[in-house]
Amino acid sequence: MEKPSLPADIIEELPVAVRVYIGYLEQRLADLETKINQNSHNSSKPPSSDPPSAPPRPAKKKSGKKPGGQVGHTRHIRQLVPVEEVNEVKEWWPTNCANPECGKGLRPRDQVGEAKRQQVWEIVLNPVVVTEHQFFACECPECGRISRGQASGEVGKGMFGPQMVAAVASLHGRFRLTEREIVAVLESLWGIKVSLGSVAQMCEKASLALAEIYEEVQKQIPKEPKLNLDETSWKLGGKKKHWLWVAVSRLVVLFKLDEKRDSAAFRKIVGEEYEGIVSSDRFRSYSGLEAEKHQWCWAHLIRDFRRMSERAGPGGIWGEEALELSRQVFEEWQEYRQSEGKMSLQELKEALGPIRTDFKQLLKEGEAHEDGAVKSLCGELNKAEASLWVFSEVAGVEPTNNAAEVRPVLPKRMVTFGDGRLEKVILPSLRTT
Repeated sequence: MEKPSLPADIIEELPVAVRVYIGYLEQRLADLETKINQNSHNSSKPPSSDPPSAPPRPAKKKSGKKPGGQVGHTRHIRQLVPVEEVNEVKEWWPTNCANPECGKGLRPRDQVGEAKRQQVWEIVLNPVVVTEHQFFACECPECGRISRGQASGEVGKGMFGPQMVAAVASLHGRFRLTEREIVAVLESLWGIKVSLGSVAQMCEKASLALAEIYEEVQKQIPKEPKLNLDETSWKLGGKKKHWLWVAVSRLVVLFKLDEKRDSAAFRKIVGEEYEGIVSSDRFRSYSGLEAEKHQWCWAHLIRDFRRMSERAGPGGIWGEEALELSRQVFEEWQEYRQSEGKMSLQELKEALGPIRTDFKQLLKEGEAHEDGAVKSLCGELNKAEASLWVFSEVAGVEPTNNAAEVRPVLPKRMVTFGDGRLEKVILPSLRTT
């Protein structure tokens, strides 16, 4: 059913109070429709929450290329490791001449050229080494005191060695397996039977072992010239609500749990005097940053513009214009990235100049827009318009905050019920480049 509308002449004849009330109802209706239509395309909602009515994800454009390696591409061949590093060398010598009319026997001294090499990688069926330590006791023939043998420092305490502890911690923290899944993996692949409690103890042991490195990462973060930050809710132990913060730089990645999501929690990570560039979303925790040193995430902006474009009336038209300008921004950015250094940052800035001018005008018009949602968004963006373009001013800054996207660790939140030890053992889970 289409929304009914009153002719303009009838609206003009209505009392002012009625017209104001109609305007309020139309605005309220647009806001409610926008809220109902929120999905992973136009908001921060995860794709798993999308209703059946949500639009499908846009299909990837076909390149027109055939599957597999393209003509002229560089072949990727596994490099052979040095002979001295392999576990075993097997030599295969010909015994007879391959000429069916000859068939004469061959000897190693008849060798010509170098051997053709092929290396086969295989997993040992049972790579586990079980070492038993026996501590004998002896009685002193002089004083009668009994002394028992002491192990060297390499033995350590407990039943599991450092390599196994590291493997379990990696399976739990990096590869997001539950403790029960780890128990199953250890038994099915290597025949090692461990309890759930042992898995938890090994993760705790790994966390403690990484404490010193973790502290070094914390100290390094405020020294980094560029940082990407994000945060997500995290119920510690499945009960008390905390926030998992992530700070990503070129050198290190830090995960940190905090009870707050405010600017004080942000400053605990970067320090009170941090003067580098921060890339993030527009959450109020980062509002104290200078616009010239704060890159807003365009991926979040595009979601907002898409949500506006789905509104009825003038608000939708404004959203479409904003989306078109965003598309042009990323066209220029992709050209800059794909040039592999041939296009300078100054050339990118110049190419973005006309787009930035048009965007400023669109935001200016939006501040006086009749759609309250558009007006509110433009008022927010105009306050720190420079935060949209830091990536065109500072080398190494990107227009999105994808580097700090915390979504990859969210499955870990579900399978561990908010395990606090993981802020150390999931250190490598985002840094894949």
